[in-house]
Amino acid sequence: MFGIGGQELLVIAVVALLAVGPKRMPTLMKAIGKTVRELRNATRNLTSQVGLDEVLGDVRDLRDPLNLRGDAPTPKKKAKAPGAKPVTARQLEQPEEGVDLAESRAREDDA
Repeated sequence: MFGIGGQELLVIAVVALLAVGPKRMPTLMKAIGKTVRELRNATRNLTSQVGLDEVLGDVRDLRDPLNLRGDAPTPKKKAKAPGAKPVTARQLEQPEEGVDLAESRAREDDA
């Protein structure tokens, strides 16, 4: 979080406790939490109104093409041929035959 480690965060918390005092610390933390929550909601609303969420969705697809995080929208699945075996993730990562061989076989079939 912002390049702040655990020790630095502890020092900041101690300094804040000394500066504010233990009686007003819970009130301050509630105010900070409320401000951060309102800021996130405002940012979310702004990005949806402007249309940045669609652009950011495209960027998420580029950063995580296999959708390992599970937060990117999943593309529509193509209809499978009857009797076709399901493709596993391992087969996608390490196909039995190389891409060049598969392409050349597809060209031969088209010819």
